[in-house]
Amino acid sequence: MALAHDKNYLDNVKDSFPKQGLNFLDGDTIVSPGSKEATRDAVGSILTAIDGVMKKDFNNAFCAVRPPGHHAEKQKAMGFCVYNNIAVGAHYLL
Repeated sequence: MALAHDKNYLDNVKDSFPKQGLNFLDGDTIVSPGSKEATRDAVGSILTAIDGVMKKDFNNAFCAVRPPGHHAEKQKAMGFCVYNNIAVGAHYLL
């Protein structure tokens, strides 16, 4: 995640995942106890797809993940997105 996000943001997000209940990162983006694993799995799916295509294990890949990630910015969550999966994947690929 550090490929596309500011360290302070990552530290704040890490501390925001509740053990129970809900927490708002912004007006739209809510995290719950399962969100930490879900957000990491979403980013991990992108990286697995990239690796598979680059190593020719897959002919192509499509990742339908939740949370989607495309609205998250370098220093803030936005539009239901915690991490920008696409930006992380692009930086990883480069």
